[in-house]
Amino acid sequence: MTKATTTSQINAAIDIGYSSVKIVSGAASGKPKSIILPSGAGPLTLLPRSFGGTNSDYPTVQIGGESWAAGIDPTKLDGWSRELHADYPSTDQYMALYLAALLVTGADTIDRLVTGLPVSQAQDNGRVDTLRAALTGTHQITPQRKITVKQVDVIPQPVGAWLDYVTNQASDAELAVLSSRVLVIDPGFFSTDWTVIEGGDMRGAYSGTSTIAMSATLEEANRLIAIDHGGSVGRDRLDRTLRDGGSSISVYGQVIEIADYIAKAATTTARQALAEMRQNLRLDTAPYDAILLTGGGAKVYADAVKHIYPHAKILTAKDTVCANARGFWSYAQ
Repeated sequence: MTKATTTSQINAAIDIGYSSVKIVSGAASGKPKSIILPSGAGPLTLLPRSFGGTNSDYPTVQIGGESWAAGIDPTKLDGWSRELHADYPSTDQYMALYLAALLVTGADTIDRLVTGLPVSQAQDNGRVDTLRAALTGTHQITPQRKITVKQVDVIPQPVGAWLDYVTNQASDAELAVLSSRVLVIDPGFFSTDWTVIEGGDMRGAYSGTSTIAMSATLEEANRLIAIDHGGSVGRDRLDRTLRDGGSSISVYGQVIEIADYIAKAATTTARQALAEMRQNLRLDTAPYDAILLTGGGAKVYADAVKHIYPHAKILTAKDTVCANARGFWSYAQ
């Protein structure tokens, strides 16, 4: 690649999660911009009439010739149901969020785009090839806007967090540790992923996915709130509150703090997910030099991880929600 081509190359990293979409994009030679969108996506007909009548503050894209709102708070969509299953990347919701992510980059052409899949899916070559084919090429975003993506790479999501920590956060002492044996744990909304990285290489046999994740923790917290206060606030309201940085929610006009409920729920759900992880890792008897926590549930899972690995050095990514996307950007470079 020539110097001129390198200078003008536009890269993008897109992490399409079940709770939010993280986008890092820009010229390969410059400082990228970062954007986070909520993960709601659906036909404009699902918007409440009064909301739909205002100027939209969300991307609008075309899916099957129909206008969709994408990157919108899920609670704004009437009758919307979150796609919580392994085939999420094949759904219209996922594609709508992908098109919205492309739109907010502001680019007409993206030379290289990197995204990720849960570990168990990223090791399925057929699934990876299918997703790469769907994301590559020229996309009709709106009736008057097309965006071309020339190259797509799909990597395991926790690898992005490791790359981000190594590239953007690690001290010299931590770099030595991270180049040895590291267990990366990534609790997201739908899945908790883990992988062992040794000498900079992912050990596929010691990597896996559990579907016990933040969605299960929020559902349990919602159940506990209903027991104490006689009313359910709903998993998605709890998710929105946490995503917006809030700490309280109202039930029948009474404001309650949610931290204790989430912490209590996590004592059950986090340990269940980590029990699955330990079962997967039972043949990996060598010690870990560090454990890297990332993902939206990193803080919630921290106590359970410390309980299981009391002598391990625990590292936590800065801005855990965007760590994978920042690592994808580093990979694109």
